[in-house]
Amino acid sequence: MNKKRKLNKTPIIKPVAADEATDLVLSSMSEDGYLLATDEEMLAAARTATANDIRDAITRIRQLGPPGIGYRTLRECLLAQLWHRLTAVKSAKGHAFFLGSPKKLAVQAKLALEVALYIVDKHLRELHHADKSMLIRKWALEWDRPEALIEAAIECILNLNPRPGHPCPGIAAMASASKYLN
Repeated sequence: MNKKRKLNKTPIIKPVAADEATDLVLSSMSEDGYLLATDEEMLAAARTATANDIRDAITRIRQLGPPGIGYRTLRECLLAQLWHRLTAVKSAKGHAFFLGSPKKLAVQAKLALEVALYIVDKHLRELHHADKSMLIRKWALEWDRPEALIEAAIECILNLNPRPGHPCPGIAAMASASKYLN
């Protein structure tokens, strides 16, 4: 029972380079949580950090921060948040996360999130500039999907946080985040 644990003496990451890379990434982020510098720009400013150190630091920040933080565009930010929610729905598998008929709600949520992913990936600019009710009718016909599903998907998108570096989420912030559309 009193077995001594062997400590791994090999560091998982290079401490100095990793700290420098993390500092570079954090200093390259806007108040909204977007990365403003490219990997190459951060690498050019680095003394000891390598390209892998910078990529690892970005990954760590994305994993530790709120969903959507550490991306360069609004599209990437919203996609990351939707993937995070979809993963949560898939892993819930009818647990207390859902009320009512858990399996049915989980399936509906999964479908709405999948449609939301498609909309953000392919039609974000159109969603940003068009009338929501017109888009629901148009896409329901084009994609042969119920209007309620398209509306649920759009609601999922509108409830995302376009400024994950700020504490106040909501679509009202979408206007100021629109500068990150590319």
